[in-house]
Amino acid sequence: MGEFCLLVVNYNTYEQTIALVRQALRIVDHSVVVVDNCSSNDSLLKLQEAFRADDRVHVLANTSNTGYGQGNNVGLRFV
Repeated sequence: MGEFCLLVVNYNTYEQTIALVRQALRIVDHSVVVVDNCSSNDSLLKLQEAFRADDRVHVLANTSNTGYGQGNNVGLRFV
């Protein structure tokens, strides 16, 4: 994936996460890993739909809400 990527943990805030990732992609030329931390709404689906066509963005689904730190660990293991 390269030396650098942006890692974002999402929980029930897909609108803000989509906006953040889109803005970041305008500024940096790096991959983005988004970990949905087992949101109770349709965040995972919305994130997948928003970035389906962009190979710079990888949306991961955490199987349980393990908290912010563990959500980051899920993303780091992917990288």
